[in-house]
Amino acid sequence: KRVEKWIARRQEIAAIYDDAFADYQDIFNPLVNKTSCAYHIYVIQLKLENLDCNRDVIFKELKENGIGVNVHYRPIYLLSYYLKLGREGRIKAFPGMCPVAEDIYNRIITLPLFPTLTTDQINTIIEKTIQVINQHRLK
Repeated sequence: KRVEKWIARRQEIAAIYDDAFADYQDIFNPLVNKTSCAYHIYVIQLKLENLDCNRDVIFKELKENGIGVNVHYRPIYLLSYYLKLGREGRIKAFPGMCPVAEDIYNRIITLPLFPTLTTDQINTIIEKTIQVINQHRLK
């Protein structure tokens, strides 16, 4: 009964994020296919070539600032189960197997996005995300 309302709210929050982050496309940008998106997650891709640190530093600092970030998703062949199978020679699974997927994985952070986010929470997420990433912008 609530799914349509939740999807609409998620799309609304994503649009707010999109607007707020539009002027920072040189250091990060949303990573989404906007065609009929339900926004179960909101992923940003860091432009590491324009930053003085890696994704893990940004992730840690956002967490320290109270932002419940996450990373979605690790390439499946890098999960320990598949790496173990790869080491045993049962399947082909090894770091470096899909360099583009690994590069993207090392650049992405998932921001909070759920229907009950308040305006204050959304504004805090935006403010802290911009603040943390912007302080690592290469001069």
